[in-house]
Amino acid sequence: MGAGDAGHNIQSMNLGAQFGAKMAALMRGDFVYLWENVWPIFWPMLAGGIPTAIVVWFVLYIALKGGIVAYHDRRRRLQEPPRRSDNLENGS
Repeated sequence: MGAGDAGHNIQSMNLGAQFGAKMAALMRGDFVYLWENVWPIFWPMLAGGIPTAIVVWFVLYIALKGGIVAYHDRRRRLQEPPRRSDNLENGS
């Protein structure tokens, strides 16, 4: 069923039965079956997904950090009491 399996034709495979068997193994806790049949598919997906997640995290962190800092600065300025001008303090 993998990339190197030339003996299988996609039209002759019963994918519904295969996925049903994997779901049934998951529901009954048959981890040996899952390790032998699901792990060879899941591992490359996991290995490829982790670097992608790290890159996306950094991009979103950089993009959102500026907006959040600006929001906090604006909110802090709005909550401060208004400052009196120097002219009013000097009595002019």
